[in-house]
Amino acid sequence: CDWSSDVCSSDLNVSLHPFSSLVVDLARDLGADVIVKGLRVASDAESELQQAQMNKAASGIETLFIPCSSEFAFVASRYVREFAHFGGADRIGSMVPGPVFTKLKEKFA
Repeated sequence: CDWSSDVCSSDLNVSLHPFSSLVVDLARDLGADVIVKGLRVASDAESELQQAQMNKAASGIETLFIPCSSEFAFVASRYVREFAHFGGADRIGSMVPGPVFTKLKEKFA
């Protein structure tokens, strides 16, 4: 899926690196000392904290958590896709980035 590339294509400070290994191995390969993760809701914190502790113990790489703005609060992608699938694709523009909104409208038109 090219949606991630489309969303990030205009941001010069973002690069995408698909991988199928441990995230700490990718971070080390890229020369990163820190993994930055966003938290949408409090329930994300529990599992993310456990992952961060494992990553730190296994590699020494720290994890920084940043809470999202309320405008980006939790809306599960499965609900967005389901809403679009059942005729609501034209009403989800405030829930997804512009390029994703365009692709969902095309896909579910």
